[in-house]
Amino acid sequence: MIRKGECVKTFEYLRIFPLFIENDDASWRNLPQWETVSEQMPATSCRPLTKFQAMLGQELAKSSPDFVLVAYLQICMENDTNLLPELLKSVDNDKQSTPNRLDLERDESLHSLNRTSRHWKQCRIRDQMTIYQWTRLYLWISGRIHVISVDHPMHLYASQCLPRLDANERQQVIKQLDLTPTTSMLGIMKQIQDRHPPVRLFAVLLDKPCFLRHSCIANATLEWQINQIDANKAGTISLTALYDIEFLNDLTINYIANKMDHDEVNDYEDRLRALEARTGSSCDCPKCRYQMMNEFATLDLADRLALARYYLTNGSLQVAKELYQNVLEIEPDYMDAWHALGAIELSQKNFLEAQRTWAQAIERYPKQCSQHSGMALQADKLRAYCYLDDCNSSSRFAVTNAGANKSPTISTSFQMLLPGVYVSRMLDKSICQQILAWSQCNGTMWTQNRHYAVPTYDIPVHTVPLLLKWFQTWFIHDMRSLLARQFGTSVNYFVHDAFVVKYEASSTSNYLPLHMDESTHSLVVALNDPNEYIGGGTYFAETDTTQRAALGEVLSFRGDQVLHGGEAVIKGTRYILAVFLYHDDDGNELLVNANSSAKPTGGSMKRERNETRIGNVIRESKAQKVDFSFGFTPE
Repeated sequence: MIRKGECVKTFEYLRIFPLFIENDDASWRNLPQWETVSEQMPATSCRPLTKFQAMLGQELAKSSPDFVLVAYLQICMENDTNLLPELLKSVDNDKQSTPNRLDLERDESLHSLNRTSRHWKQCRIRDQMTIYQWTRLYLWISGRIHVISVDHPMHLYASQCLPRLDANERQQVIKQLDLTPTTSMLGIMKQIQDRHPPVRLFAVLLDKPCFLRHSCIANATLEWQINQIDANKAGTISLTALYDIEFLNDLTINYIANKMDHDEVNDYEDRLRALEARTGSSCDCPKCRYQMMNEFATLDLADRLALARYYLTNGSLQVAKELYQNVLEIEPDYMDAWHALGAIELSQKNFLEAQRTWAQAIERYPKQCSQHSGMALQADKLRAYCYLDDCNSSSRFAVTNAGANKSPTISTSFQMLLPGVYVSRMLDKSICQQILAWSQCNGTMWTQNRHYAVPTYDIPVHTVPLLLKWFQTWFIHDMRSLLARQFGTSVNYFVHDAFVVKYEASSTSNYLPLHMDESTHSLVVALNDPNEYIGGGTYFAETDTTQRAALGEVLSFRGDQVLHGGEAVIKGTRYILAVFLYHDDDGNELLVNANSSAKPTGGSMKRERNETRIGNVIRESKAQKVDFSFGFTPE
């Protein structure tokens, strides 16, 4: 079994060619700690493209989808005068993988002379080689050249270096990059990342063909990787699994990934033309077969699962739902399908329907669910938070919290800090200290593997019995009614997840990047005094403001709509209780706040019920993630 994220093998490369216009700004080298980033960048012998060269490449791409081979390669040859002789020498020495003249003339299936002659005529270096040499070079390169994406150096600098800088160094960055003055680290980070694309594209020429099958929904990809073993080598190209893969022979990559759009109406024929130009063959992947026949009947179970995973991660939720349901008709106890169906409902804000889906699987197949990490987690949370215990009756709250101690509440008043952002003083110092004590008793371990997009050091509330007992009482008796008043809704709020978070200045997770939560509403509860640490606070991007809540204060806001993050703690430790909620009337409003006459200030939940935003999609580039999600990506 090959696990998601595992490096399957590495490839040596001959050259890396930049496929971007932007040049590195010389002033970047003078930024504090810049050397950390420069060590991670591929070293190329070629200059970035000029605007004219990029325009030429785009024009040639209209007649040939395989524009990397035709346009950019010749441009790189012009920029690197030693490249062409070296490549021609390599072709001459490689007798096995490149055909001789007689083979080219006899093998009509290659269409090599016809296919490449027009490229040769367009090539500005045609006076340096014959059509025969060009054809052999073209074929030799076809099996070795690939497009890879590498994080933009300024995005890396913003995410890796900025959080470690002190206030004076950050002001130096602002001045050097001519940014709008701000005291917020996340504000600086946002300005830098808004100025630059998240990744840069490079064409990498491997020393040998990789001999992997093509698929438009590939399960592996080629990535740039820093060389950790040989300091004399800048890096290697790694083949990395995008999902769990059962057999080595099942590995596939996408040879045309960076050239085609994903318009489901028009891209099938475009992909076929691009792939034929690239490899000389057509595509038989599950996506192409499904688009060609427009039915699932031609796909076996493995193909249906691969296609369902693709559509789920690309946001085509209805097609993904149909495919997963189809999978369960064939294999009813397939846990990945049950897990994904619940995630689809959750992505559409149907919280209770997601819980019913998971509860149905847990009831029917308890053993299989206990062996599936995702389903086991949902089973734990169903037991802890009692989502489905008499959902349409307020009596369930009394049953849920029988015997629980009422927490000391300071006040039920609140203040609007920003549009859609509220603060209220809810807890006194003693209960905040008790929460931290509960969190760290009995050898409870801080984890960093639950939120894959935005990792934090945290402890889930539902895993600490005493903390869970207190939390249920506090949330049901105090917070639900307050949220209903703040946002003008019913009291039908459900806890999707709650966890105590620790931000240490000395740790790698001393901040939280800008993101939106997988929730409809979110709470941030300050568990220690801001005087105990320097930095920290919740940053709101729209207003470029940081709220450093006092001990026991609760910030509440629309987690799925407000772009926010955690400011870097540069000294000391900050503790918070983070709570992700879903508001779900489940088609009725029996559970209402009788004291609330306010008009909705948080937007109509019913209008948003049909939203298809999915917060847990896979983003193959390592750009800044903007969704706080919980591992609902299919494995």
